[in-house]
Amino acid sequence: ERWAPLAAELDPRLVHQGDWPALASLMQDAHSEGHDVAGTARALIAEEPLGEFPAQDLRYRLVAQLDVDIDAYPRGPSPTGSSTTTTRDREQTAPAAPPPPSRRR
Repeated sequence: ERWAPLAAELDPRLVHQGDWPALASLMQDAHSEGHDVAGTARALIAEEPLGEFPAQDLRYRLVAQLDVDIDAYPRGPSPTGSSTTTTRDREQTAPAAPPPPSRRR
């Protein structure tokens, strides 16, 4: 990917995050719109290191700094599951509970 070398320079964790593709897409689109993505990302990280979820953190910071529409980019998996997953969706995809142990006679 085009942005992987920059990501490795900024924070080696970035490319290993589940939402790295969303961040890379945002970076490419912002670059295509004429933004200095590399310079902006470096400045943002110099102000404050990335947090526990670096790809999400950098994506949100870039959106705020560059005034980019975050809704145009897919959400990566959140630390506790998808924030857009409904209870009904989770129930449909959750594995069935194992049967109770049988009693031997």
